[in-house]
Amino acid sequence: MWQLPRRRQLLHQLADRLAPGGILLVQEWTVPNRGGIVQAPDPAARELVERFQSSLVRAMAAAELAEQLAEQLDKVGFTQALANRLRALLIDPWLILAGWPLHSVSGQRPR
Repeated sequence: MWQLPRRRQLLHQLADRLAPGGILLVQEWTVPNRGGIVQAPDPAARELVERFQSSLVRAMAAAELAEQLAEQLDKVGFTQALANRLRALLIDPWLILAGWPLHSVSGQRPR
C-alpha cells in the first residue's frame, strides 16, 4: 500500500468493512535503495539491476495502477531498452539476487 495515495484512509476503510471476527492482513515489501545482489556476472549487470530497483521505487511512488508501471518507469529514466536488457539479464545463471523482505501485519475486528 506504500505507493497508494491516502493509504491511511484506505486502511481505515478496509478495517471498517470487516465482519465481526474478520481479519485484515496487510503485507508490504521493504525495497532497499541498493543491495540485495549476491552476485552479478559483471559490474554493468550489477549497475543495471540497481538502476532498475531505484527506478521501480520511484515509479511505484508515482503510479496508482499496475497498468501504468511501464510508463512510470520510462518517466523516471528506466527505458524500454533497459527493460529489455534486464529481462535478458534475469535469466543469466550468474546473476543471484536476495529477495526483498516482506512484512506482514494483521488485525482482527472484535466479535
